[in-house]
Amino acid sequence: MKNSLTRPFPGLALPGLRLRATHLLSAALLCIAALPIVGQAQPATEPLLTRGSAVRPNLLFVLDDSGSMNWNDVYARHYVVATGTCGDDAYADQSPINNLLYYNPAKRYEPGFDNTGTQRANATVPSSWSNLDVYIPKAGQSNAIPNLTRKDNICQSNRYDQITVRNANFRLNGDNTSTNPFTYSTSRTDCAANPCTLAEEKQNVTNWRTYHDTRLKAAKTGVAKAFTAQPDTFRVGYTTIRVGNADGSGSG
Repeated sequence: MKNSLTRPFPGLALPGLRLRATHLLSAALLCIAALPIVGQAQPATEPLLTRGSAVRPNLLFVLDDSGSMNWNDVYARHYVVATGTCGDDAYADQSPINNLLYYNPAKRYEPGFDNTGTQRANATVPSSWSNLDVYIPKAGQSNAIPNLTRKDNICQSNRYDQITVRNANFRLNGDNTSTNPFTYSTSRTDCAANPCTLAEEKQNVTNWRTYHDTRLKAAKTGVAKAFTAQPDTFRVGYTTIRVGNADGSGSG
């Protein structure tokens, strides 16, 4: 007696069924092979079913307005790690190679920005001018000074030229001169020619004094310039380290 499992569909010719299945499988494979090759899809970055209208990302900006931000020095690393003492702090504080925040005649100091993101005009040069002394490394010292390991060596007077920006002229190592002693830099796009005139140098000094000569001024000017260049695609929250009220209001 034959078991029905041997032939589950009596009367159906198995060889014919296998042939038809083979033909169908071949046709399916040919269809798949004919499909265009598509690159791997990228996964969604947000929920596909529950996403709503686009929400701008939030950015919280906290400004350091602590007391040290009113200081007018940011010393270069070679000076910070040097041992000993300077002796005459003028060579540390009033030289841009040692104090990165001090006036650097190779840089153009731009005005700051108002609360609408508009850059302000140049600061007004005062009629009552306050002389500015700058200690610039002599020839060959720009590479030597950063490699010194003792502050007393860094602050040796014979390593620097003392240049003074005065109301009516310049002074180089105690001698008056009408020609600008500062080495011209192509970064000084505010100057019409080489060298910069006294009026152009005084304007640059005035912008530095108004917008850059303390840590806080430099931070505000730099941050404002950075934000004005950003697209309006995110929301910004702002506060400072020192706030007047518990809810964060009253910050400077």
